[in-house]
Order: sequence, then structure tokens, then C-alpha cells
Amino acid sequence: MSSPSPRSAVASTLRVTLAFVATALAIGFGLPWPSDAAVGPKIDAIASDERGFDILLVGPSGIYRGIDPAIVDAILAERGHDLRCYNASAPGMVDWEADFVLRTAVEAAGDRLAWVVVEPNPWDPDTKNANTASYRYLFWHTLGQSAAVVRAALDLDRPRDERVEIAATHARLAARRLSGYGTGKEFLRRALGLDSLPPEKVASARAGGYLALEDDTDPKIVKRGATFRGDKVTEYEQQVTRLLRSWRTGATPRDGILDDYDLASHRRQVDWLEARGLTVVHAVPPYSGRDLRWEALLELGEIRHLLSFNDPTRFPGLYVTQKRFDRQHLTRAGAADFSRVFANELADLIEASERD
Repeated sequence: MSSPSPRSAVASTLRVTLAFVATALAIGFGLPWPSDAAVGPKIDAIASDERGFDILLVGPSGIYRGIDPAIVDAILAERGHDLRCYNASAPGMVDWEADFVLRTAVEAAGDRLAWVVVEPNPWDPDTKNANTASYRYLFWHTLGQSAAVVRAALDLDRPRDERVEIAATHARLAARRLSGYGTGKEFLRRALGLDSLPPEKVASARAGGYLALEDDTDPKIVKRGATFRGDKVTEYEQQVTRLLRSWRTGATPRDGILDDYDLASHRRQVDWLEARGLTVVHAVPPYSGRDLRWEALLELGEIRHLLSFNDPTRFPGLYVTQKRFDRQHLTRAGAADFSRVFANELADLIEASERD
């Protein structure tokens, strides 16, 4: 038997390589959504809703656990606005992950969408506090998001070696996501039914995306709510006292407060939304602290509309200890109050825009 010619051997190798790359890319583009954030069912719910939504909420747990679209819709209807709201938020979702979910949700929502409410992002590319080995952190590293976060890393005001290492970490994650490398177990877990969502999260996705902390069966969440007493309540009350002092004394952003802020990523997100004809509202939930960067961005015109609910001088009812699940989150009753306050503030913005 004659041996294959060098040319045919090269052609065969090339075909095998291309087949491998094509398969890897197909896997990379078809990765299932991470189950721990419960975002996948929300995107499906947005895309499959026949009526569509007018208002999209995206942010971490302050919005996820704090704003009930059913209450928002009812208040807006009372104000004469036939609008529908959906909460596409998830615990711990910030920066480029939140941006990725935001873009995906906007594309899924279609033409009816008019308002997008987002919690301001710190846009921090550092990975020191991130679980870079998790599937959830890998998942948002698409080519577009990875290019943006790598640029942000290289622009950090830090020693070159640190910047390059952070950028390289994100680049490696992008390569893994694109190729699907190391993600086979995610497909297997889905196929075997080992990664199903708790029923309350599935129901939440179908009912507007909000989930009260009391309804979450995650043992860590249950334990966290049960331990908000004694010293933790005292610490929370001290934080609120400092927050009150900040608002009452008229604290303003100091010079240079935005020197380390990634304004390019902020603008990239806002420009993308506004290019689609969407009105962007930045909302700060009733946290027990105050970040003056958001007010600095408002003064510069980089934020068009800012709803700050972390002001106990204006919203004292949102800071009642009995309506706190923990220092940063509201109970179901507290979230109902917040949802009503939010809806009325948003209605004011909507009506002002209609007059312009």
C-alpha cells in the first residue's frame, strides 16, 4: 500500500483541524445560561411574551429583590400609563456581566421597549474578588464584552504588570468561552437534569422577574435573614445615621472623584441604548451607603436621569429596620413600599418626557 502524499496528509490534517474548530465554536456559541443567576429563564420569558414590555430593569440584588413589576405596573396604570415592566436583574450582577445581560434582554424585548432602568456600575475589571473559575463568570466573556473589559484593564492606573495580568485573565476566559473549552460538564448537567432551578426562581421568571428574599429557599439566604438582629441591626442603624448626615450636610462629589472611573465603559453602554431610541434611567436602591460618583456623573451630563433612593431624608420608610431583610436588602413588605415609591418617581419622569 502506498503512503499518502504530503499534500493529502496536510489536507487531511487541515480538515480535522477545521472540523475541531467549527465544533468548538458551535459549542461556544450555544453555551447554556448559568443556572445560579437564573437569568436564562428571564431572557426566555422576555423573548416569548406576546404583549412585550415597555420598561426593563437590570442590576444586582438591590433591584432584583427590591422592585416588583406587578406593583410598578399597577401604580403606572393608576397614573394613566399602560406600561409593562420586567425585572431582569440577578444577585451580584454588575459591570460587564450586567451589561451583557442588559444587551441580551434589550435584543429579546423587541420594539415595544422604551425605558431601561439600570443601577450605575463601578466598571471594575479587576478579578481579585471574582470567582474566575466559575461558569457564570466565564459565560459573559463574549468577544465584544471581553474586548471592552481588556481595554478597561489596560487603562487602569496601576503598574504595567498588574494591568497586563488582569487583561490576560480576561483574554484567557474569552478564549475558553469561544472554544467551549472545559464547558462539557455544563451540557452534561443539563442533559441529566442535575442543574435544574428551584421552582420559586422559575415562577419568578415567568411572573416579572422579582423574587422576595423570604421566598428564596437557598439555605444561605435563609440563614442571612435569620441572623439580622442584635449587633448587625445596631451596625445597620449606625450606617443609616452616617448616611443621613451625608445628605443633611449637603455632601457633594469631591474633585477628582471620577479620576479612576471607567467613563468609556459607561458611555459605551449608554450610547448603545440611546442609539436604539431607549431612554436610560440610572437608579440607586435604598442601600445603607452613598456613592457620590453617580452624582458627579449627573453633574457632568453623563447620567441623564438619576433616581437616588438611598436618601433616608426623602424616603425614611425605606430605612425602617423592621422592613430590612439585612443591611442592604428589603423584606417583601419593604420591597412593596420601594416598588410603589419607584413607580411614582418613574411616572414623574415619564410625564415630564411627554411634556417636552
